[in-house]
Amino acid sequence: MNKFLWIALLIFAAPVFVFAQYETKKSEQWETFAPLGEEFSAEVPASVLTKERGKKSRFYSAFAEDAYFFIFSDSRKDAFNTRKVSEFARGYQPVKSVSAVGNFSGEKSSFADAEGFYHIILTVETKNRVYVFHTTSETENNPLVERFFANIQLNRLLEKNIAGAEDKDTKSIQDLAVQNLGNGYGSGTGSGNGNGVGNGEAMPLKSQTSANQTTSLQILSKPRASYTDWARFYQISGKIPLRVTFLADGNIGSVTAVRKLPFGLTNNAINAARAIRFQPAVKDGTASTVTKLVEYSFMIY
Repeated sequence: MNKFLWIALLIFAAPVFVFAQYETKKSEQWETFAPLGEEFSAEVPASVLTKERGKKSRFYSAFAEDAYFFIFSDSRKDAFNTRKVSEFARGYQPVKSVSAVGNFSGEKSSFADAEGFYHIILTVETKNRVYVFHTTSETENNPLVERFFANIQLNRLLEKNIAGAEDKDTKSIQDLAVQNLGNGYGSGTGSGNGNGVGNGEAMPLKSQTSANQTTSLQILSKPRASYTDWARFYQISGKIPLRVTFLADGNIGSVTAVRKLPFGLTNNAINAARAIRFQPAVKDGTASTVTKLVEYSFMIY
């Protein structure tokens, strides 16, 4: 009888154990980020990209799962980044509200863009600086985004080391990509306003080694996907794999993104894929429809 009892307990416990593993396997390593010379601290994913934009402005960004985190630091006298972010938000008629951060009052805006990304922007002025905290994610009410905004602190000026030692707040630079970067190339200034293009490469979804196949699909030309001004401003890099249907009549059918990049890059990749010229696959002497992955890569140096 005890034997059957133990078996029943194991059967009940197994799903619980598997569920617990699934819930914890996506945990991210976060840390408190407090750059020297700034008046803020924030909890962010461990790897942060840091950029100087002139003598008075700085830009910080990080990525975790499907969420992007941006922090703009401006001088109150020259809030260039702040104006640019405000210009971007105005194009989507954001919902605005007042949000308190410690003793400071800020303006929070939220909206969804045409590509299905959800944005939250918080702008706060301190005694010396203007800070803009901007997140974007494919998931509305993303818990990582909520965690980010819940842990922002202001009015914490960290002076630089008088001895002139190297700043220890600089983190390892990591590209903002969903996965590894690919074959795109670009050029950019220190402000991130460089040019860039994306390269497309078609890859079969599955092996086409049928003995009855006469000829495979032939790509004749693959237009490049260009960067958008906003993607350059936010320093977005990465890959966009598209599932493209190549119709038997020589036209492009459906084009869907397997993974997305924000700020117009996904739309640019889709538009470029729709302009691909190709020779249809032929099976048993008859043109046939096939589906392949076409990958566009974007990189800013």
